[in-house]
Amino acid sequence: RQLGKLKTTVSAILAVLGSAIFFMLFDWLPATGGHINHPKDILIMAVFFWPVVLFLGISALISYNRKHIIISKGKEYKDYFVRGTRLVSEHEFNRAIEKAYKYADNDEKAKIQLGKVVIPPSVESYHISVAGTTGSGKSQTMFQIFKVIEAREENAIVFDIGGDFAKRYKRPQDKIFNPFDSESVRWNPLKEIREKRDCATLAEAITAVNESDVSGKRWADYSKAFLTAILEFMFESGMSSVERFLYYAFEADQFILTDVLAGSTAAAYVQEGNEEVFQSIRTTAVSKLEAWKYLIHDDKSVPDFSVRDWIRQQPAESIYLTVKDSELSALRDMVSCFYALAFQEALDVPKFNKRLWYFLDEVDSLGYIVSLRHGLTKLRKHNATIVLGFQAISQLRATYGQQITDTLHVNTRVQISMAVTGDTAKYFSDVFGSQEINRRQQNYSENSSGMFSSGNSSSTVANNVQRITGKTLLESEFSSLPNLTGYIRLIGLPEITKFTVPFSG
Repeated sequence: RQLGKLKTTVSAILAVLGSAIFFMLFDWLPATGGHINHPKDILIMAVFFWPVVLFLGISALISYNRKHIIISKGKEYKDYFVRGTRLVSEHEFNRAIEKAYKYADNDEKAKIQLGKVVIPPSVESYHISVAGTTGSGKSQTMFQIFKVIEAREENAIVFDIGGDFAKRYKRPQDKIFNPFDSESVRWNPLKEIREKRDCATLAEAITAVNESDVSGKRWADYSKAFLTAILEFMFESGMSSVERFLYYAFEADQFILTDVLAGSTAAAYVQEGNEEVFQSIRTTAVSKLEAWKYLIHDDKSVPDFSVRDWIRQQPAESIYLTVKDSELSALRDMVSCFYALAFQEALDVPKFNKRLWYFLDEVDSLGYIVSLRHGLTKLRKHNATIVLGFQAISQLRATYGQQITDTLHVNTRVQISMAVTGDTAKYFSDVFGSQEINRRQQNYSENSSGMFSSGNSSSTVANNVQRITGKTLLESEFSSLPNLTGYIRLIGLPEITKFTVPFSG
């Protein structure tokens, strides 16, 4: 109110002064001897002084006739974090991890670094997941992790579509497994059987399907019983030939199988009258064993490879399961079986001297890995780490079902998302959590009375605090990430940060 009166007074004074100056100059012009004797002088005064007087006069008139004019209005707000997850700088994220894991921070090993984000060795055992659509930088992020493994000379089993990992990091002593590659080790799955109970483990690794697929699981269970009985018969007979196993599974008639399956739960499958059911069971088993024919070799001088022996012996080497895109459909179930046995064996090792890594980039392109869930929940105590890479959450759910997919992801404590779209962006917006904020909003307005009016002027400010809950990161913030840039969070900590990795050609 006082401010409005002051402005009115100042406006009036300026109007009076302007008028006085005009009339003084009218009588006092050195160039004319104190008088206006030429039209040119009047023109000069009109150009330079009359507009000033005219403006002040009009302003005073408007103020007089209009009591209240809003000078300014607007709003300002500021958010104050209350609880939940929050986006912070890389430096603050690193400090949060150091504080949370300082009790285990004495490890002098080389540390994984993603941009400026540092993941200490004590965090690695909680497993890592990296999501990203094609070209987002998912593989580049996984390369940054893998080069630290190489620097430490630790071992890894790497699912390598396209062979990019092997091209960058394969050492002379490292092994390759791909039945279509002449340099591949000769894996014989039957050599993984040491005692009778291993037969059921191998059969389950071959036939496992999504548990939420009730119909598919029923036929998978029948197939498991069928293959278990064959493997037990061969084990007790001292046979370990892949070719012989495939003969029993694919070709042997019901008369021969009656002896092979005798005494097992699968014996009923080949009884008279069950021909149609048995053919359905055999078809299910055969669909999982199609690629096994590529494991048959005539050269008996090459020793058989056992992944269980490799894990037990802990040699200073890694295994690359290199698969071309054109080979993936043929080998996906075999690769899944290989990993299932590798996970299972690691669970029987008390603790590895050096960390063992399981790299599964494009895990959503593989079949169902029966022991992956157990590996994620239990391998931390054995000094082993799983790194999962996938493009779309929908693909994982198609293979594992929603419940198991959520279990798999929640057990990767270090969660990374590069650019993702659609359902995957929504999934990560949910997974990365929500936050509560106090939003302090300030509304202000300022009014002025007329210049010659006795009315009042005012300036008002209204403060309001509102509690707001919302997603910490929106779907659009995931889908609009530039290449090589991602968000990272560690389950158990509220901090989230954004990072950018360099391109590794």
